[in-house]
Order: sequence, then C-alpha cells, then structure tokens
Amino acid sequence: MTVAPLSRPASRSQIRIVPFPAPGKAVEILFYAFLFYSILGPVLKLSFSFAGAGMLVLLAAACVIRTGWRGRALYRPLILPFASGISLLFVQLAVHGESLNEPTCRAFITWMLGVMIVQSLSVRPGFLHRFTLIIFFIGLVTLPYLEFSAAGLSVERASIDEAVSGNLANSNGLAEWFGFCAVYFVILGLETKHNLVRIGSWLLGAACLYVVALTVSRGAILATVLAIAFAIQHLLKRGFVPVLLLIVFTWIVVESGLFAQMTTSYSARATEETGRFLVWPLALERFVNSPLVGVGTSAVPTYVLERGKSYTPHNSFIYLGLASGIFPLGFFIAFCVSMARSRFSQSELQDAAFRKSLFIFTLAVSLVGDLSFMSPWGLLAFSPGLAAVVKYQARRRRPFDMPHTATRQLGRPVVRTPV
Repeated sequence: MTVAPLSRPASRSQIRIVPFPAPGKAVEILFYAFLFYSILGPVLKLSFSFAGAGMLVLLAAACVIRTGWRGRALYRPLILPFASGISLLFVQLAVHGESLNEPTCRAFITWMLGVMIVQSLSVRPGFLHRFTLIIFFIGLVTLPYLEFSAAGLSVERASIDEAVSGNLANSNGLAEWFGFCAVYFVILGLETKHNLVRIGSWLLGAACLYVVALTVSRGAILATVLAIAFAIQHLLKRGFVPVLLLIVFTWIVVESGLFAQMTTSYSARATEETGRFLVWPLALERFVNSPLVGVGTSAVPTYVLERGKSYTPHNSFIYLGLASGIFPLGFFIAFCVSMARSRFSQSELQDAAFRKSLFIFTLAVSLVGDLSFMSPWGLLAFSPGLAAVVKYQARRRRPFDMPHTATRQLGRPVVRTPV
C-alpha cells in the first residue's frame, strides 16, 4: 500500500489505517446484473413482478451484514438522503393517501436502497471505473433500439424505444446517460499517463457526445460542457499538456464535420420554448400555496394554459417541493450542499477529479430534469463515497486543528493522529 505524504513532518505522529470491510465481488457482480435486468428486462421478456426490488433488498442486506459495526461511519453520510426519501414517503402515504406502488414512491424506495449499495461498493478499489464502464456498455446495448421523432418540435430527436425500461426511453434521459459517460471518458483521457488510453478514451468520449448531439438535448449538453470545464480547470494547476492535447483533438473532431448537422439542429432549438420556462412559475406558485406537504406526486403535473397540456416541473428541486413540501426538499438541499463541500474539499482521495465533475454534471441535469439523480449513473455521482467518511473519522480521532491525509487507494483512508 502506498501512503500519501504528510503535509508536514512530525516526530510525534503516526499513520493510522482504518480499513472498511468491502462487500464481496459477488455482490458487485449481482448489482451489475440488477442494472442489466432493470433496463433490458422488458425487452428480453425477462421481467418478473417484484424481482428487481427483491434483488435490491438482498444486496442491501448483504452490504449491511458485511460492514458490520463499522457501517455506522460508512453509512453516516446517508442520513440526509434517507431523511429526504423517508419524509417524502411519509407525506405521500399519511397525507395524500398515495400507495407504495405509485411510481414516484417506488422510485424513492429503489433509490435509497441503491444509494446504500453503491456507498458500500465504493469501498472496493476501482469500483467507480468498473461501474461507469458497465453504464456505458448498457447504453451501447440499447442503441439498436434507437429511433427518431420530431414530437411536435422543429427538429427530429433521437430516443430509445419505450420497450427499454428506465429513463433511456426519453430523449433527455438518453442524452444524460451518454453525457455522463462522455464526462468520464474525457476526464480519464486527461488523468491517464498512457497515450493509447488517452486517445481511446477521447474517441469513446466523442462517440458519447455524438449520441448526446443526436438527442438535441440542451440541458444535457450544457451539463456535459460545464463538468468538463471544471475538470480542465483542475488539471491546469498540474500541467497544460493534457489540456492542449484535448484542444487539438477537439479541433480535429470539429473539422471532420461529424457534428456539423447537429450544430444546425441545436441552433434551431436554441430559442424554442418546450414548456419548461412556462411551467416553472406555475409550479412554484402551487408550491407556495402548499409549502408544508405539497400537492402529492399524482398531482405534480401542472397545466400550462398557453400549451393546453400539463407538464411536470423538469426540475428535481421544484418536483420534490411540489410533491411533498419543504421537509423532503430541505433534506435533499442539505444533502447536495454536504456533497458539494465534500467533493471540493477532499481532493487527496483517489478519483477525486472524476467524482467532482460527475457530481457537477448530475447536479446540473437535476436542475433541468425530473429526478435525474435517481438514474443508475446518478447513484454513483451522488454517492458520498469515502471522502465524507474520512472527514468524519478525522474529527473523532484527532484534535480539530490536526491535518489528515488519505491514501491514494480507495477503501483504506489514513488519518494522522498524535501519539
């Protein structure tokens, strides 16, 4: 094991290694199997009632049993998201008379179990990379079901056949899926020291961006560019060569004409009103009229007179507030704030550059989409990981003013404590 150097030498100090029991390889493989089943099960005629929920419950139980008493520190960062989910379910069941089978309620139960599993698996070294590659592969498998439709807009947009489960069947969901993968591959190319890996990663990133461009999704492309910009800003502090190579690679792709038609499509949609900015003021007004408990998940769609139809808010924060009031919304905002502080203050952990940019991407798309953070890739981006755990342990095991470091290897944070 390699240990990161201390910020300053000290004669009366020691390195304390605090390991976390990681779930076995079988748990990780079964989790990937669940992802394949949940997305492709309906297409492959393998969908069974409550099978997916049962798999999640068993996986979550296996993770809790494996971590044992040390799970208190590992799961402590999940208090806020669980408070948000549980308070939402309470409001829906006790106040609005919703059923647990209602789609949003069921989605929150699945989300909480998924967050717990991903938080447990984050202890396994290399999990972030394996998980993202699985997400990319699932996206590739669904591409044969790609179809194009104008859907009343001025340009045709790519989407996946509705037989595919999850948000991939929606144009924005498809764009967010591959936008997430694009951010990962671009950062991988910037971080790696191997030129072959760098070129291969950027080629895959360009392919993912091409799929995003086919969807003509404005929110996803903006979130992708924003996340990559943060990654580049981080690397500028260490060296300009990878950034220069990325600029050259981008120029080659643009000059090849691959994205020329997509640029025209985005230009056509630039000023097109899709209902999002019309529904936000109306949804906020409804929330203000019922701030404590909201209006219920079934009544979230808001009628827009100018369009003659109802729209969901297309904003995760407005959606939570309108559906269940200030308590689930407040807990979720507090969770996002704690995640942001963790991502931007814990840069010594391995994969910190990936986690920061992927979090920025997911937060950005959540501002223009309904509950986008609940997607499989959102589970990874919004997982506290080990950064928050290291911070928690450091506070308990050392004086407040003592610095702490962590290893470059996931799963074994290092805390500096006085002898």
